[in-house]
Amino acid sequence: MDDEISGAVRRTSTRSRKVATKMAAALASSDNRTQAEIARLEALENDNGGVETVEINDDDDASLDDDEEAYIQKKQSMSMKRKTRQGKAREIARKNPRTFLELVNEANLDALPPHVPNYLRAAVGPPSITSRRNFCT
Repeated sequence: MDDEISGAVRRTSTRSRKVATKMAAALASSDNRTQAEIARLEALENDNGGVETVEINDDDDASLDDDEEAYIQKKQSMSMKRKTRQGKAREIARKNPRTFLELVNEANLDALPPHVPNYLRAAVGPPSITSRRNFCT
């Protein structure tokens, strides 16, 4: 197996690489290379990806713009755990419109005193004037 690997010819590029003279000088010594690597690492560590920390009591007159509020809300929503089926069902039930019967049941109108008029206790008699009904023949 070693004979197969040693016998294989490695392909190399014939293209000559153009390197700037300052870069060639920097790459010549290992000290310069390590300094460049350290400088790059420090630059990456110092760059926090645009995350800015703001103190709460920094400025009384300042307010967050809509974009900043949306960014903060988006960041918080991304950090939330995955929703369970029950959590999704609760959210859907909260967002969907409720029927009139559900609203009446939630209002707990039976607990009101008897002298307070409500939908369940409304008493309306028959109409005093009957309207003429026209039927097609």
